[in-house]
Amino acid sequence: MSADWGPVVVAVVLFIVLSPGLLFQLPARTRVVEFGNMYTSGISILVHAVIYFCIITILIIAIGEAMAIRMKVKSSLSLSLYQAFSLTLGVWELEGNIVVVGYKRTSKEGRLRDFLTLRMNDWAASLIAAALFAFLSPGLVFQMPGKERPLDFMNMKTSLAAIFVHMVIYGLLLVLLLVILHVHLYV
Repeated sequence: MSADWGPVVVAVVLFIVLSPGLLFQLPARTRVVEFGNMYTSGISILVHAVIYFCIITILIIAIGEAMAIRMKVKSSLSLSLYQAFSLTLGVWELEGNIVVVGYKRTSKEGRLRDFLTLRMNDWAASLIAAALFAFLSPGLVFQMPGKERPLDFMNMKTSLAAIFVHMVIYGLLLVLLLVILHVHLYV
């Protein structure tokens, strides 16, 4: 079984780009948008987390769906004739996220007549990445390293060193959840 590193790499790059205060902060303290101010707030982390979720969902789910359409011929060939005839009422999982739903109805010739193949999307990468983005944004819960101490709590500030350390923690947690533990949420 191979690991899918694509969502982890995309999520880590977006974590750096969309960290509030590094490139921009929306909404800012005095204006709607400020660039490179190295401050953050709860509302700006929420806005950046929503933007992050939208972008990562588009990149992982929508583009992944387009790639799956091109690969549909290969995945549909994995349903052997024996498996098709042994299909019974209910849901039958096939290759992780390809699900065959249907019932066995045979004609006089003994052929399977009706079954429906659905591709279910894996939302775990988008949801876990967005939740960790909000939780690990420097300054919201903690900032490591802090300004005066190695660890500051809820100071609503950030720095390049803190973004780097939080990015490493973020990446390691994503690798643990998505690559090592294979957390999936098919909807």
